[in-house]
Amino acid sequence: MHKLLTNLFFIVIISFHFISCKEDIDPAKQAELNRNKIIQEAPIKNQYEIEKPKDNLPENIKAFSGQWVGKWNDVIPSQLVIVSINQSEASFIYSWGANQHKGIESGIIKETTKLDERGRIKYVKDDLSLTFTVDTLLNKVIGVSIKGDVVSNIVMEKVR
Repeated sequence: MHKLLTNLFFIVIISFHFISCKEDIDPAKQAELNRNKIIQEAPIKNQYEIEKPKDNLPENIKAFSGQWVGKWNDVIPSQLVIVSINQSEASFIYSWGANQHKGIESGIIKETTKLDERGRIKYVKDDLSLTFTVDTLLNKVIGVSIKGDVVSNIVMEKVR
């Protein structure tokens, strides 16, 4: 019995040591570090100012305003900045980072495009189609990219 209690005491002491040595992980700090890494990997070097949307816009359109970051299929870092938006169109800057494993070079698109009937941003050029919509409950931008036969998805978090 004495040996059992000694072993149990030893296990408790070692467990306490490992728990106390473990770094405290702050989820908010980690999320900020992840967002900053995406911003560095998919930079926008152009100067821009985000225009405040009109108050009378529907929430699903007004909520687009700002800077958003995420990764396509959890791989390709991307930024979407909605510079201005109104009932019918959005001006945006969109950048993505390189991925040499997938043969993707970094790039940037600066464009004004019409919103579709559901208030989504749709950009189509050549064989690339990008569609972005706001999930107002989660405060996230959801995107779908179609390039040729390849379909990718992204969930973006608001930076500002």
